[in-house]
Amino acid sequence: MNVYLRYGLCAAILVLWGCRISAADSFAVVKVSDMLNEKTSQVMSGDELKQLQKQLALEERYFPKAVAAVADQWRKDEASSKTPAQFPGGRLSPRKIVGQPEPFADRTKADARLEQIQKQEDDKRAKEMDKPGAKKTKTAADKLKDTREADKVIQARRAADLVAAKLVELTGGEAPAAGAKGDDKKVDDKKPVDKPAVDKALDKKAAGAAVNKAM
Repeated sequence: MNVYLRYGLCAAILVLWGCRISAADSFAVVKVSDMLNEKTSQVMSGDELKQLQKQLALEERYFPKAVAAVADQWRKDEASSKTPAQFPGGRLSPRKIVGQPEPFADRTKADARLEQIQKQEDDKRAKEMDKPGAKKTKTAADKLKDTREADKVIQARRAADLVAAKLVELTGGEAPAAGAKGDDKKVDDKKPVDKPAVDKALDKKAAGAAVNKAM
């Protein structure tokens, strides 16, 4: 065998081997937007990221069909209710990767970056709370508005869970309603919901369900 050809073949093998190692050993900090546009950052391996990208492409393909099926069943279920909830289709969108994943050669650096993102999000929330008027006493109208918005959020999350289940059925994969399934370390940068308002909305829904059942 020609010596130059031999060296060229060896070089090609080394390049391919290096690429295989790189794909297996690389890590990335990935931000994923769920169906309600709530964003979650997490560390993923190169293989996990590739698998997620394939799954998201599949979900996007079947998303309209899943939403249509859930919306149709939603209307049938709500038809017998005295206060039927409108299907919140306008609040739903396919899961997607936000921006470009940040690549890292090793897990330690990726974890450090994730912690940095977490601190930035915590600082951002603290600044929002410190803004003038953020802690003002709410009027009855403000509280009613918060309760109604919390009820809409609950209905949207319910719809997202149903669509996620339908996507699992259609794609044979996993479609969690919030974020991507994978690494345990995550940073959630969604806007916090007023918990008292959510609790009141939940209590209201539970009471309504109990009345309907009794009747």
